[in-house]
Amino acid sequence: MRKNQGHTLMELIVYAALTLVAGLLIWAFQSVVWSTQRATSATYLAGGQTETAIAWMRRDLNETALASIKVYPGAEHTEEAPGLSMASSRAYDPNLKAKLLVNRWGAPQWDKHVYYTLKTEGSEQTGSLVRWEQEFATKNYLPVSSNVLPSVASDGKKKILLRDVLAPNTTVDGVGLEGHITTDEFGGFRVQFLRRANGSGGAESLTTQNPKKGNPHDNTRMLEVELKILQDAHSKPHYYAIKYRIAARR
Repeated sequence: MRKNQGHTLMELIVYAALTLVAGLLIWAFQSVVWSTQRATSATYLAGGQTETAIAWMRRDLNETALASIKVYPGAEHTEEAPGLSMASSRAYDPNLKAKLLVNRWGAPQWDKHVYYTLKTEGSEQTGSLVRWEQEFATKNYLPVSSNVLPSVASDGKKKILLRDVLAPNTTVDGVGLEGHITTDEFGGFRVQFLRRANGSGGAESLTTQNPKKGNPHDNTRMLEVELKILQDAHSKPHYYAIKYRIAARR
């Protein structure tokens, strides 16, 4: 009886092909796992950043006086970067650890201005939402509006709250229901005042003009904020938008 002394050439080719296929399957599976992990991690980080940015804005706007708020760009500053400014009664002095200040009558003791601005560079499709603070030069304890533009963004008490915010006047292909997203002068950070014509039951409208300058019967304390986020702009872009309302309580 004849014994096989080894594998035939055909058997070796089949074994090599099977090994190659198995290797490709393992590599493909690992790629899917790594891609899913990266996407999950990116989504988690973006979601966490967005929640943090919203929490900061909600606190700042809830605590400010409506008359002190300015939003940009507006009629007087059409070329200003998207942003807003407001008065705050939280202490600027770091030794007071952002304590809410009140005077002896229990009213807010306004201490600083808070600014938000969208910082972009060159032809980049996204930028960063920056929050910074500036102490009142003269503390007369009134919630005065700031004459400083948010885009100045001095180094003192400055932090990046949110990255991957869409830049103004840009188009991104491959995302959105229409296959692309095009932004206006507000980019991915738009803040507007909410008005209701002739009172609470009237038709709603949005404006960049502070309600204190308009018809007092149309005023509300509400602002509408819209964020537009673009992740992985240079590979597989993922886009989402968030719109919410916040009330200035003073």
